[in-house]
This record gives sequence, C-alpha cells and structure tokens, in this order.
Amino acid sequence: MGIGFENPAWLLGAGLILPLAWLYLRVRPRPPAVVSTLRIWRHVPSPASPPRRRPKLPPLFLLQALLILVSSIALSAPYRKEPRPPGPPRDAILVADVSASMQSKDGASTRFEAAIAKAEERSDELAAEGRRITIIRAGPQPDVLASGLDGATARETLQELEALDTSANLTAAIELAVTLAGPDGSIDVFSDVAGDAIVMSREARGAATVHAFGASGDNVAVTDVRVQTNPFGHESTARLLVTVRNYSVLPRTVGLEIIPLEDDVSAMESETDLASADAAAAQTVPVAMDGKDAGSDDETEEIAVPEPQLGHVVALDAGGQEMLSIDGVRWTGAFEARLTADDDLALDDVVYGYVPGSRSIDVLLVSDDAELAERLAWLAERAGSFSVRAVASEQYDPQNVGEITLFDRHVPKLPPPSNVAYLAPSSGNADVTVVQQAGDVKIAERRDHALLRGVTVTQGLLGKEPVGLAPGALRPVLLGRSDGREIALVQAGEVGGRQIVTTAFRIDPAALTRADDLPSLIFTLNLLSFLEPQSTEAPLLRTTGERLRAGSRLAAPIERLDGPDGVHELGAGADLTLQQAGVYEATNRTGTRPLYVSFIDATESDIHRETAPARTDEAESISEEEAATAQDDTAAWTPIPYLREVLLLVAVILLAEWLVVAAMAPGRKRSAGTEA
Repeated sequence: MGIGFENPAWLLGAGLILPLAWLYLRVRPRPPAVVSTLRIWRHVPSPASPPRRRPKLPPLFLLQALLILVSSIALSAPYRKEPRPPGPPRDAILVADVSASMQSKDGASTRFEAAIAKAEERSDELAAEGRRITIIRAGPQPDVLASGLDGATARETLQELEALDTSANLTAAIELAVTLAGPDGSIDVFSDVAGDAIVMSREARGAATVHAFGASGDNVAVTDVRVQTNPFGHESTARLLVTVRNYSVLPRTVGLEIIPLEDDVSAMESETDLASADAAAAQTVPVAMDGKDAGSDDETEEIAVPEPQLGHVVALDAGGQEMLSIDGVRWTGAFEARLTADDDLALDDVVYGYVPGSRSIDVLLVSDDAELAERLAWLAERAGSFSVRAVASEQYDPQNVGEITLFDRHVPKLPPPSNVAYLAPSSGNADVTVVQQAGDVKIAERRDHALLRGVTVTQGLLGKEPVGLAPGALRPVLLGRSDGREIALVQAGEVGGRQIVTTAFRIDPAALTRADDLPSLIFTLNLLSFLEPQSTEAPLLRTTGERLRAGSRLAAPIERLDGPDGVHELGAGADLTLQQAGVYEATNRTGTRPLYVSFIDATESDIHRETAPARTDEAESISEEEAATAQDDTAAWTPIPYLREVLLLVAVILLAEWLVVAAMAPGRKRSAGTEA
C-alpha cells in the first residue's frame, strides 16, 4: 500500500503557515491610551531595560495552521494504492477501419493490408498475455464481429475483413469499444486517421491507442456526373457534365473516357443528318497515358475513338477541379465516366450515369384556371416530352392521375400516388402543411437545388399573395421573411417513393409566354423535369452508403439483389446499405433491373494524411510507466474519500473564525482627558 497525490503542487499551500506565524509573533507598537492624569505615573521609576517576552502562540494560531494544512492536502487529491482481488484477464478490443480511403496504395500494399498485418501482430501479443480479444469493424455503423477470441481465431477473423466503399464512423466504433472494454480494458484502433483527428470522449482518448497508416495523397477523382437534354431542340442529343477534382498537392493531367455500357445503349432518333456522327467516329483524340501530360509527343499516342466512346484530356492544378461539358451525345442508356489516371485510389475513378430516351410524360393539371391549362399545354408541347391534360378541381378523380399531377390552389384530402406539386395550396394534407396567408414577403435564403437552376431573380416568382408553408418532411429550397418570421416558399423532397414539391405561389399563366418573365418559365420547366418519373426500364442510380429501400407505393418491391458483395434477399419493407460500388441486378416479381452504384465521397477521396508526430524518449518512458500502472492486475489506485468535501468545510470554518475575531476586537473609545 502506498500514498500518492494527483496534484502535489497544492502541498505548497502549507507554506502559508509561516506568514501566519509571523503575524502572531511580530512586535506590534502599543496604541496610545487616554487617561485622566499622569501625576502618579511620574513618580514610578523607569526600568533600566524593558522585560523580554517569550514568543507565545495562542491556541487560535494552532487551529488556523491545522485548517491550512488540511486544505492543502485536500486540494492535492491524495490517493492510496490498495491490493485488488484477482480476477479474469481484461478484455482487449481491436477496432479495424474499413473505410474507402483504406484502399489507397502506399508502396506495394494498401493501407488496409498494412493495418490488418499490424492488427494480427497485436492480437498475438494480447493472446500471449492471456487476454480475451474482441474485434469491431468500423464501417458506416460499428459492427462487433466476434468477442472472447484467442490469438488464432482473432487472426482468422481479421483476415476475413474487407475494406468497404463507404465512409467509417470511427467515433461510434471507439465509443462502443469503451463500453465493451470496461474501465480496465485496452483498445487498439487501426486506421489511416491520426488519433488527434478523431473525435472521441476523454475516457476513450485515455484508453485507445491509435495505429495510423498511410501518408500518400496522390489522387484524382470523378466527383459528379450530370446529364442534360434540350427540351426545345429538334436534335435528339444530350450533354454530359462531368466534374473532375485533383486532391493531390501537385498538378495533374489525366485522361477521361465516357464509355457506354453495351447492354443498355441504343441510338437516339434524330431528324438531322448523321454524317457528322460518322465523321466523329473516325476522329483521333489525344488521351493521356499513365496519367502523364498529353502536351508532348513522347507522352501521348493518337488513338481512334469510335462512337459512342469519347476521350478527353483534363489538366488540373493542385487541389483544383474542372467541369467538362461533353455535347452531342447521340445515344441513350447507361455509361461510365472513367479516368485513365494512375493514382493511389482507383475506387473514385469510375462514376456511372444514364442518358434517358425520349418519351411522353402524362401530366395532369387540376385547376379552375382555363388560361393556365392552355398555356401550360402550349409550353409542354414545345418541350417535347410532356403531354398536359387539365381537369377542374371538382372533376378530379383520384383513380385517374397522371405520371405528374399538378394542383393549382387545390389540395385533395388524400395525396395522389404519383409525383405531385402543390401550387399555392389553400389547405393541407399528409404532403403539405399551410401556415397562413403571408403578407409582404422578402427572399431570405436560397439553397442550391435543381428547381432553382437558371432562375436568377426569385422575387418575381412570388406574385401578389403567397401563402406560408410549414416545415415538415420536405426540404426547404427557398425561404422568405414576412412580418418578422421566416416561412418556406418552395419545398421539395421524396416521401414514400414519390417526388413532392410545394410552392407558396402559383404559376402565372401570362409568364409562360412573356419574354420578360423568364424566371417563371425556367422554374416551370425545372418543376416538370424534377417531377419527371424515371422509366421502369431505366436502371437505378445510387451512391455507396445510401440505404436502398426494397420498394415503394409505385413499384413492386425488390426481392433479391445480386452484386459485387454477394446476394441479398430483401423482405417486404426492408432496406439495405450499399457498401460496394459496381453493377448490381435488382429482381422483383416483374423481372430484373440493373442498379449502378458509384462511389462519390470528397472526405474519403482526400487521402492525404498528416503523419503523427514522433514521441520523445521522455514521453515514451512516461507512457510506458502509465501503461504499466494500467496493466497491473494486482493493485489499483483509489481516491481517499471525503477529502475534497473537507475543502468547503475548511473555508467555512476559517471565514467564521475571522468574523468572530473581528467582532470581538475592542473598539477605541475616546473620552475627554489627556492622551498618554
């Protein structure tokens, strides 16, 4: 058994006893006294020398010194080391980071391979100490793979792990490890993120040892793919917008290929001469080879790029990005945008997209405004892919809706099963909640959304009397301020597999044909495009980390999913997190449908990691001493109880004592007489 102090510096507070003793022992001049006469004192002979006084400390000093000493000891937080009864060996937790960035190359191996090798070594060390081993996989959600393992079984479990194409919630995984390890367990984290960059509690930071891997940062990624079609053009062509970003600290020049997937590609119908397409088929395009610059002859080669494959060269500054516009695409179907660069993370070099074919979309307008119906039909006819039919609000039949249903100042009690937009709703239902009529409204916030792309002046959309929309399941896209309060002006989102839009304003019929009301025209086209349902024959496009629902109200549920990570059987209402990028096949009772899953994650693509600072010998020795104390199974440091509570009691007693002494001090009474 031994005694120690957590804050030994507070013991210096006991030195206050010395100035306290000086206050009591110092020679203080006597105060003058007022007497009636000095006649008798003049006859008293003065002593030759004043008598010596022995130093004498009153009992009050001893009490005050004792209180100061006890206070200093209490503030220093003393503890004692007591023997602990023997028990089972402590748990050891191994946390393996399986995020996408762990697939980055560092030399001949990946970060994940290096981390697993180190984890296997650590499991052998723990097994030699007789420890039980628990393995946690840190993915989007932490997963306890096994517990109570010996060294050989832990090795086998670690070897079965694979890196996922998603991010990882390291904070949740480490906090789970803390609860499993208990106060005396150990935690080892194997990741490419340094320990000081992981958000964790103080308890977790004290228990966890982070083994960091990887310092490379050479990566270029495809971060976005968009497909645009011209609704007013006579040519059946599409435009692809591909965004490429350089995460490296050095400039890079890479090649980009647009490769249609053969099973899904078909030619677009066109009224124009296709001779230009034939000519483009024989053209040669310089493509960067092995990620080198295509600007010199010895680093590039001229290759034929047949239609529909398109080749491009992208030059990027360090940390820069560029959006490429690829026009004149004359085919429909799924495709992949692929980088031909040699970088450290190949996962984000491929992103899937889809060029839709032309088809007529049935739009039902429920409105009592004949002019709106006429002008919207005129606009839809020129857009080429929409067919509008209109009914009055009293004639609305819930059983006869369109693929897109627009309600103009009318809200049915039951929402329709199709994609729907509520324009200036007069009341609410399960899709929309109306607050009240708004007064003078000013635009307060505009958020990036497909509904507002190209709309430069949003104030002109509001009209004269916009309504107020309450927040709900839909995401606010345009916010306004009226009478000192904030209201939603445009909301959009997906509920139950349906695309829903609510607006606080209605579409002005005159604005659809008036040149100076271009924002209303563009917003209407964006609205129709956003609500356009995907063809049942079109593939599904998703990104890793998304939860795939088995079904919705509009489609038969997915019963089986075949993909890179195996076969998944889905029950009714089930969902599944997509953990691997690639091509899947979704099966339901009506047939099969391709599912293309892309990896797009800026955090994981930014693979540059700062190396952890090296420890000094002194820091290592301190760490070893602390570790030896923490791993000592025969003793434990236990705080001595009630000493901290003594501090408050001491302060109260000292204050009370000084107040009593001050109250009892004799006052100076002056009276008429002679001052000695």
